[in-house]
Formats: sequence, C-alpha cells, structure tokens
Amino acid sequence: MWLRLSPEFGIIDIVGEGGRAFFACAINDSGLVIGEGDDSSGKRRAFSWTREGGLKQLVVADDFHPTDIDVHGTIIGNVHSRPWNRPYLCSPSAGEFLALPFVEDHQTSVKAINRNRVIVGGATTGSWKHSHALIWRLNCPSLLSD
Repeated sequence: MWLRLSPEFGIIDIVGEGGRAFFACAINDSGLVIGEGDDSSGKRRAFSWTREGGLKQLVVADDFHPTDIDVHGTIIGNVHSRPWNRPYLCSPSAGEFLALPFVEDHQTSVKAINRNRVIVGGATTGSWKHSHALIWRLNCPSLLSD
C-alpha cells in the first residue's frame, strides 16, 4: 500500500491487484507514480499509476526495478540479474525499453533523472571503496520529441 496526498483529492490509497502491496519509487510533476508490486502470480514487477488509469504493469524486463521518472514520463531503473546490475531506460509513450551504457565488470546503476534528461548513478565493484559516480546525457531523438 502507498498513500498519495493531494490537495484536490486528499489521500489516495494505491494498492495492487487483489489488494497486493504497491511500493512507490518516484512521482513526477504530472502525478505519474512508478514503483513495484506483485502481479497475479506473486512475482515482483514494475508498475506505473495514475489517478485516471490506475495501476498498469510496465512492458519491461521481468527483473527491472524503477528508480525515478522525469517530467516527460521517461523512467529509469536497473535490471538486477546475476552477476551484474545494469541500467535501463523505459519510455512507455515511445514504446521503448533501452539498455544504457555501463562500466564493464562493475555493478552499474542509475538513481535519478532531471527535467533535462540528465541521469546520475554509479558503478562499483565488490568493495564500496572502488566506486565511480556517473552521468548519462540522453541523446535519443525518439525520446526527446516529447
């Protein structure tokens, strides 16, 4: 369950199918919420939510975990598969799910995206002492046409 407070509608209880829990990750200026919840088979999946449309499962890899969403509706997140984490971008309006560049032999992940579609994240190895802060600047014509 996740509660969203809005001046117009008060608190909105966001729950998944059959009352399953929904865990919100981020919300953009238009009220589009992204997060994770269990599907009808009990597998954790990425979802989006709007007041008008409710919860919708994102068309992404099964092990995609969203982390942020920008004002254009572009979603970033990470695919956790052994042995590496890899960063991805999802644009539901463009129907795209794209792998972002990563650092070889490192756990590479994205954290946040701003309105200019600049993404921050990092890459680490087994030791927290070996880490790199990273910035991605999107230059995808189909994504930038919003």
